[in-house]
Amino acid sequence: MVRLTMIARISDGLPLAEGLDRDDDPELRQHDYKAQAKAIFKRLSVTPQSSREPRVSADSGPSTFNYLLDNNVCFLTLTEKGYPKKLAFQYLEELAGEFSRLYGTQVDTVTRPYAFIKFGELRSRAACMGLA
Repeated sequence: MVRLTMIARISDGLPLAEGLDRDDDPELRQHDYKAQAKAIFKRLSVTPQSSREPRVSADSGPSTFNYLLDNNVCFLTLTEKGYPKKLAFQYLEELAGEFSRLYGTQVDTVTRPYAFIKFGELRSRAACMGLA
């Protein structure tokens, strides 16, 4: 199951949107996954582009972070450890396609965090895809 989804600009780690924030999930609070996701974004922002892997899965406790890099944007999701990576990346590819179609030309010009929060209806998108 997808538990958290965040989207950030790679060049500076600026969060652009998020969804599936399940504050009622004690495991999400306990492991502070949002802070870990933001640390991943910051790490990517200082990593030379030639050294960045376009698709990564990394275990964190009982969960797995999966991220996809596309056009200076990082699409990241947190899933349960046993969740199929193929489905996680399919979900991220769908998000990347739709996000790029709607906001791709604006990504490099925004200056405030969560500028595309309306895209944060990711919970319903994921549910419609049978991923949440």
